[in-house]
Amino acid sequence: MIRKWWNRKDTPEPRPESAVPPGEAAASAPEPARSEPVPSGRAPAEPEAPAPAAEPAAEPATGPAPGPAAGPAAEPAPARGGWFTRLKAGLGRSAERLESARRTVDGDVETHVLDATREADVEAFFAKVGACDHVAILVPTVPNAEVRKSVRGFADTPQEAMDIVFRHKFWCQAYCARHARGRLRSGGSIVFITGQAHRKSLPNFALVAAADAAVEALARELAREFAPLRVNVVAPGLIETPLIQGLPASHRQPLDALVRPQPVPRMGTPEEVAEAILWIMGNGFATGTVLELDGGYKLT
Repeated sequence: MIRKWWNRKDTPEPRPESAVPPGEAAASAPEPARSEPVPSGRAPAEPEAPAPAAEPAAEPATGPAPGPAAGPAAEPAPARGGWFTRLKAGLGRSAERLESARRTVDGDVETHVLDATREADVEAFFAKVGACDHVAILVPTVPNAEVRKSVRGFADTPQEAMDIVFRHKFWCQAYCARHARGRLRSGGSIVFITGQAHRKSLPNFALVAAADAAVEALARELAREFAPLRVNVVAPGLIETPLIQGLPASHRQPLDALVRPQPVPRMGTPEEVAEAILWIMGNGFATGTVLELDGGYKLT
């Protein structure tokens, strides 16, 4: 889980657009991001591969970067348009990934190993790190390739695999929201990460679609219950994470074919998901909002 601190008061005069290199990332994306871990917006093979791609991060994260991290705010790092961000903490289950993500971030960033599927551990983490401004949660739909293979058609998926999908995709985010609430400062926000499976049907994605839809329903309710704190969702389409880049050609080709008909005929980047997360964190009028970042996938 990665936590980010964003404050307009610390924002210098915006840089001219020409001074911002195209595709400049507001933060790194692991899983995001920093992740844990960014999701953009952060499943199975052939049709399965799109699932993980739809999640920009591979582990729980508060912000668009891989791996976990938490600690004192770092010196501001310029983001697109002159906005400043400070990464205070990042979390994940892999110490190695967290360290790799930490090295890509400017400033003093702490990392913490955390399994967000265990609510007691999530509660203990937030009690330890104290107050923060924003929390973004990026988690994988399934923890490993073995479980991913067992997620097939709804009627053929074993109960254990169903439980794992919801534990990772829904309950991790719910636990983080529940225990972050009392730690967020005034003006703070929570950002959930979902995907596009529940907006356009794909074979073998019934469980992923159900979990994503449940997260978005929860976000709408919490936007009312947690007010004046804000609760939003970033819903990425297919994102070209290192996982996707490392796929063999036989698995990569179906994904390329999936995005080719889109109005934006390519996969998104972790940096683009990170920018979306940072934007919705910084927009004080956005709550109960689902920001879809899919290149027009649902229009195909």
